[in-house]
Order: sequence, then C-alpha cells, then structure tokens
Amino acid sequence: MKKFLKVLLITAVLVLGSVASLQVLSTNLGFSFYIFPPSLESVGSQALARMDKFGIYSSSAQWQDSKLAYKKLVKEAQDQEDLVRILDDASKLAGGKHSSCSLLKSQDQRTDLYIEPTIKKDQDLLYIKLPEFVASSDQEQAYAEKLAEALADQTIKKVIVDLRDNPGGSMYPMILGLAPILPEGRVFSLVDKNNRETMAIDLDQGRIKAYKGLEVSKKEKLADGKIAVLCGPGTGSSAEATLLALKGLDQVKVFGQPTAGYLSVNQGYVLGDDIFLNLTVGFFKDRQGKIYGQEALEPDFPSQNPYEDALVWLNEN
Repeated sequence: MKKFLKVLLITAVLVLGSVASLQVLSTNLGFSFYIFPPSLESVGSQALARMDKFGIYSSSAQWQDSKLAYKKLVKEAQDQEDLVRILDDASKLAGGKHSSCSLLKSQDQRTDLYIEPTIKKDQDLLYIKLPEFVASSDQEQAYAEKLAEALADQTIKKVIVDLRDNPGGSMYPMILGLAPILPEGRVFSLVDKNNRETMAIDLDQGRIKAYKGLEVSKKEKLADGKIAVLCGPGTGSSAEATLLALKGLDQVKVFGQPTAGYLSVNQGYVLGDDIFLNLTVGFFKDRQGKIYGQEALEPDFPSQNPYEDALVWLNEN
C-alpha cells in the first residue's frame, strides 16, 4: 500500500510539473494556455507586465511612478468590466493614445463588421474608397482581391485612393490590395520602442513576405498613370500606414487634411478567455529611413475639397 501511494504521489508530481511546463511554454510562444481559469488579478498582472516590458512609454517617469498604483487597483478589481477599465487606462500611460484594452469580440461579431471597398470606374479613372478592416481573417482575402482585381485593369490611367473615413484595423489587406500600384520590395519597416528594426514589410509577387496566408491572384502592375490619395482627420492607424506606403512615390500626390496621428505599431494580446490588450510597441520607418511617431501625416496639397482638387491634378497633362 505504501509503495502504491508513493508511486501515485510521484505520478501526480510529474503530471503537475508537466502542466506547469506546458503553461510556461505556451505563454512563451505568445499566447496564454490555462488549465484552470485565471483570476482577475492574474490576468491583470500579465497585462501590466506586458505594458512594462513592451509599451513605448514604459521607461517614462510617469509610468514608473504609476505602475505600483495600477497593481493595487488590479488586486482590488471587482469584476471583469472593472479590470478592463483599469487596464485600458494603464495601457494609454504605458503605450500612448493608440493603446487600449477591451473585451474580445467573437468571430461572428467580427464577421458582421466587414465592409467592402467601394470601387467606381469612369472611363480611364478608377475611384477606390478603402474602409477600415476589423473583420475576420477569412474576409481579408475578399477585401484584398477586390482591390487588386480592379487595379489590374490596364485601361486605367488615373486612380483616386480615398482613405478619409478609414480609422484603421489591419493594414495587410489594404496594402496587398493596392499591390498593383506599389513597387515590389520594401514598403516600410517596423521598429521597436528603441528604434531597432523588428520586421520588414516587403511586397513580393502578390504577397507580403512577413505575413503568411494572404496572397492576391492579380499580380499585374498598373503600367503607368497618376495616383491621388485623399486623407484627413478620419484617416488613422492602418489607414495611415497605407498612406505611408504610397506617399513619396513619383506618381503619387496626397490631397486633404492632416491625418489622425495614430501611425504606430500595435501588438495584440489575448488575456484570460476574453480580454484583449492592444498595446503600442513601436513605430514605422519609411523607405528613406525616416521614423514616424504618433504625429499626423501631412498632405502634399492641403485642401478642403480634396476630391475636386485631385481631379484637377489628375487631368493635367
């Protein structure tokens, strides 16, 4: 009997040890694996640790002076909504205005948020209105393909890309959909809070090298033509990244008003079962090596009537 109990005890220790190792391994791979539902304090502590390690302002005196107070608030959180409110406030101190914390949307909820790009052709003029993309990954393909297919028409000589009412979402289907009017190779790079390059965004034959699983079938480049981009205060986040991909190219001019100023790199973390931390962890570096913070992008031609002014420029010889 003693021998049986000893074997049972050793087995239990080995199993628990394996479970603990699995939790640590999974967390190191970038997601959280839970054998038992974590407490509010545990989830909150994980979030604060990520902010402290990766947030672009985590070295600031303001964050360093406040993080202990946030730890205390996390311990005292009454429910999930209370915790989300505390973490949302903390994320903006550690990561800036582009950071947030919210309850995670379900796949169905995200699917319902899908908005198709608007495309209108008038002779050799193509007008494209890019909406935000915050839907499911399954809909990325449809979004990008619709753009790329329209731009593959070699009868087009003039293009208007309207980003004015696009607050962001995922930049990948936007940029990949515009591949026919973007050069191959470097689009821009992502850098961390210390300005060290973390990822190169390179266009390569209908795909983005660093982003797997998304590729457009229409790979033809628009042979020649002029491209006008419309922007304004409603242009934010990934729409600003899309603008950055186009801005500065020889055939491109930008019309409108300064953008919203959310051009920064965000990393998403799922905490517990349904809390989502969207933390600003870095910045964008353009083809010329300039690094952008959270400032607005300026148009080439400031305008209160950007569509009309763009048409005038497009129709010039």
